[in-house]
Amino acid sequence: MTQDALRDRLEADGVASPSVRRGALNALCGLLKESPLGVEGHPLAAEVARRGRNVEALTRLAREPQEDWALLFGLFVMAEAAGRSAFTLSSLDGSEPFVSPLEAFGMTPRALAKRCRGLEARHGAFIRCSFTHGLDEIRLLTQDKTLDDVTFLAE
Repeated sequence: MTQDALRDRLEADGVASPSVRRGALNALCGLLKESPLGVEGHPLAAEVARRGRNVEALTRLAREPQEDWALLFGLFVMAEAAGRSAFTLSSLDGSEPFVSPLEAFGMTPRALAKRCRGLEARHGAFIRCSFTHGLDEIRLLTQDKTLDDVTFLAE
């Protein structure tokens, strides 16, 4: 995403003052240039394109969650926000008013399906899924399990 695109996005989101938009972009770019998150062992979740000292563009990098509970937590948060417990992969394309794991983690639908199958095998009390002949469904067992139950998996 270029600085101009970020500037336009801030304006569209209601930041009316040009000086406030400029200050916000300068702060963000400064944070990214000086961030310790880009050092060895702590990769930054965005690629920063620079021209000299100026940040020209930011590109979000895909980063799948390493832990099962992180993905499961994201799915349960999505279900809570959407007010339902069943989803198809095609419904997670960004057109819904919630953030899906495809967007949050930069996953492909195929990678999400694979990870959901693994979640079902390891944590079948939380999730059921079916991906057959183009008929796909991810069903979270929210009537039996809650976000609190998912957080206990992290321990």
